[in-house]
Order: sequence, then C-alpha cells, then structure tokens
Amino acid sequence: MSEYIKIGKTIKILRIKNGIKQKELAEILGISVNYLSLVENDKRTPSLSLMVNIANTLNVSLLFLLAKELENERK
Repeated sequence: MSEYIKIGKTIKILRIKNGIKQKELAEILGISVNYLSLVENDKRTPSLSLMVNIANTLNVSLLFLLAKELENERK
C-alpha cells in the first residue's frame, strides 16, 4: 500500500454522480477549491475529520471511501 491514502478519484466520481460542482463541494466543506482539486488529484490527503465531512456530504460512509481506496490500490 502507498504511504498515504489516495481517495481523490473516488471523491471526484461521487461528487460528479451527486451533481455537485467542485466549487459547491468546497464551499460546503469550508475549504478552498484549490485544496479540493489537490485532494481529488491525490496531491494531498485530507484529514480524518475532512474525510468524514466529505463522506457525509456525498452520502456514503467513511468506510466506503476507505474501502474504495483499498480496492483501487489492489488494481
């Protein structure tokens, strides 16, 4: 497994499926669009509290986000 969690791709896919623009999600989460872009492109790893907020906003569990990350890592 990599040094840090890479869940950006999953976040981006879920955001798009929920019809939420990057700017909207950033505003909801109280972060900058630039930071969200870095997260979605796996350049930054969000804090645990931010991951929880992202999961809640995108209507999935934190476990779902982490499980998808592990699934992607195995491919």
